[in-house]
Amino acid sequence: MQLSVLTLRELLQLHSGVSAQLRDRGYCRTGNNPGGDIAEHLFSQTFNWQLAANSNAGFDAACPDRGRVQIKSRRLNRPNASRQAGDIRDLALHKFDWLAGVVFDSDWEIVLGVLVPFELVAANSTYIKHTNSSRFYLRDSLIGMEGVEDVTGKLKASWNTMGAI
Repeated sequence: MQLSVLTLRELLQLHSGVSAQLRDRGYCRTGNNPGGDIAEHLFSQTFNWQLAANSNAGFDAACPDRGRVQIKSRRLNRPNASRQAGDIRDLALHKFDWLAGVVFDSDWEIVLGVLVPFELVAANSTYIKHTNSSRFYLRDSLIGMEGVEDVTGKLKASWNTMGAI
C-alpha cells in the first residue's frame, strides 16, 4: 500500500481500521494509542498475569508472586526518543508493587524489558507539579540496579510468537 498518496481522511480511516482489528484480535483493549494496550497484552501473555479492569487506577495486572503491577511502555521514534514512561499518578499512595516496562523502537522491535520494584521507581521518579504526576524513565541503566529484573529476552521470545492471525 502506498501511504504517501492517501488523503488525511483516508489515513485516519486506515488508522481506525487498524485500531479495530487490534481490538478484535485481542491485542488491545481500547481505541487509544496501542502502545499501552500492546504492553499489557505482552506482559500478561508472557508471565500469565491477570489484567485488571480498564478503569482500575494504580495498577494494570495482578501477579501471584509480585502483587500489583503497573505496566508502562514507550515507543521510540525520530522526533521523540524520550524513554519517559507514562505519567504515574499518586505515586506516594503506593498503588502498585512493581513496574513492568517495555521500550519499542520505531518499528515495534523490543529494545528493553524490565521489572522494577516500587521502591526503586519511587526513588528515581520526579514529581511534576503541573501534571500532578511522577515521571520515571525506562533507561538501559536500570539493568544491573538492585532488584531490577531484565526481561528483555523473555518479552522478545513472546513478541516473536505473537501476531499470527
